[in-house]
Amino acid sequence: MRHLTAILSLSIMCLSVSGCSDNENTEVTDIYTANSTIEIDEPAIFDVDFDFNSNDVFDDGETVSLVVKVPAGLSYLRGSAQLNQWGSNDLAVPPVIRRCTDGSTYLAFVFDDNDLDDGQSSGNADAELSLTLVGARRGQALAVEATASIESVPYGCRETFTADQQEIVDVE
Repeated sequence: MRHLTAILSLSIMCLSVSGCSDNENTEVTDIYTANSTIEIDEPAIFDVDFDFNSNDVFDDGETVSLVVKVPAGLSYLRGSAQLNQWGSNDLAVPPVIRRCTDGSTYLAFVFDDNDLDDGQSSGNADAELSLTLVGARRGQALAVEATASIESVPYGCRETFTADQQEIVDVE
């Protein structure tokens, strides 16, 4: 009986503290740019901070999927995506790019333990992806959105995209 009580106590504690989900802390925690207004043809650096479950990545060999949705009005500068690393050698990471007829673009990244081993963030997150977006078309309140997961992230022109975080900018 004592053993059963201990198991039930641990189960209740696990559910109340963390939800016991393998994906509990794999998420985008912030998207940031210094430029809330971007001129046409002007580049702006966006930092996407994200957390991940290190046990899943380093012990279990899982990968982190990160998807950034770029709205119509902004365009991705090819070759600009980098995973920030300790020291001065950031890791260039080419995304899978999916363009939609409404002008939005999805950038999909997959990071493994080798990518994330030396990852760092300028904030409190486990890692940070930096990428450059360029003002392409005038628009107000354009949302750059992102999400991260240990599991595959659904994204696409006809799928519902659920973001963890967003950053709002205007293009003039």
